[in-house]
Amino acid sequence: MSNSTPLRDPEDTAIPQFYNQEVQNTKRTEEEGRPIFDMKPFVRVTIPGDQYHVPVFMVTDAHRNRWPSQWNAFQESGDEEYIEGTPLTEWPLLTRAQVAELRAINVPTVEAL
Repeated sequence: MSNSTPLRDPEDTAIPQFYNQEVQNTKRTEEEGRPIFDMKPFVRVTIPGDQYHVPVFMVTDAHRNRWPSQWNAFQESGDEEYIEGTPLTEWPLLTRAQVAELRAINVPTVEAL
């Protein structure tokens, strides 16, 4: 079976959330004498069940290579934020309280659960 999208490493439980964020362009700010900002891609990495460590990085080739399908989906979506999977709120088996509890421990999707 041929698939153009690489399969996710089953040992990799990290969940990337790609998004765009404004970053001040210090060179242009200095040149123009007013604040100038550029939009840059970032990734927030969550580990299901770990509520204490949620690192955020400016996207590098290492991130694009680690999560190519999620990166491509983010690029194609045009959304400010993108996370792959079924939102917990769309799963009728969970109450709103359960959804809130799961989000509190960084479980953002049904697949992550």
